[in-house]
Amino acid sequence: HQIRMCVLRKKQLSALFAPYLWIHGEQPNHFHGFYTIEVDKPVEALPIYKKHKSNCWLFATRGEWWIGSADYKDARKRGGWVRGVMPRLLAPPKEVTAWQVFKDGQLQSSDLRIEEMIEARVEIVVTSLAGEELLRKAFSPAVQASHVKELLKQKRPGCTVRLLLRSRTLKNDQELGSLSLEPGGALQAVFQAYTCKGCKRELAQQQAACTDKCEECHAVYCPTCSETRLRQCDWCYHSYCR
Repeated sequence: HQIRMCVLRKKQLSALFAPYLWIHGEQPNHFHGFYTIEVDKPVEALPIYKKHKSNCWLFATRGEWWIGSADYKDARKRGGWVRGVMPRLLAPPKEVTAWQVFKDGQLQSSDLRIEEMIEARVEIVVTSLAGEELLRKAFSPAVQASHVKELLKQKRPGCTVRLLLRSRTLKNDQELGSLSLEPGGALQAVFQAYTCKGCKRELAQQQAACTDKCEECHAVYCPTCSETRLRQCDWCYHSYCR
C-alpha cells in the first residue's frame, strides 16, 4: 500500500516540480550530474532527487536543501556535501541562489548551478584532443559509453576509440547519466589504429577479431597471422585466440 502511495505522490510532485535536474558547477565534483525525482515517504511536501546510479541525494529539511548520502536523506538530517537555504517556504532547489559546499572541514560558498529538465535526456559533446567537435547528441541517461564509442567508430573506420572525461578513461559500461558533467559538457575521444597482435603491423581496417567468452579480448590480426593465431568454433563460428 505504501509503495502505491509513493508512486501516486511522485506523479503529483512531478507535476509541481521539475522531474529531472542537472547539477553542475565550475569545479568538477562527484555529486554533479543527472538527478531524477523520487519519493520515499507518501506524506512528503517536497520531492527528493537521486543522482543516476549513485549514492548522491538532493533532499529538503528544516528550510534547507542538502546534497548528501542516503544516510542523511533517510534521516532527513542536516548534513552532507552541499547546503542551500530556501528563499521561501517549499521553494524548489532551482530558486536557491547561495549554495555552500563543505571543503576543508567548513562550509564555503559554491558556484553550484541547477538546470531543470522535463525529459530524461543527457546532451553529450565529444571532441578530439585537438578540440574538433566530433559528436553532439542527446542520449537517455542509461546509455552506456560503449554506444557512444560505436558511433564514433563510424567516423574513423579501422580505429579503436577511448573516451576520456578530464583525462580519465570511461569504462564501456559507464552510463552517461552517472557522469559528473555539466549539460553539453565535452568528452574527449582518442583514436588509435588497429594493430595486428601477432606481427604488430598497423591494419587499415579490422580484418579479423577474437573475442573470448568473457568478452575481455578484442585483439585483431592481419590475414597472415589469423591463420595461425585464431581458431573457429564449430558451433557458433566465432573466432577465438588459440
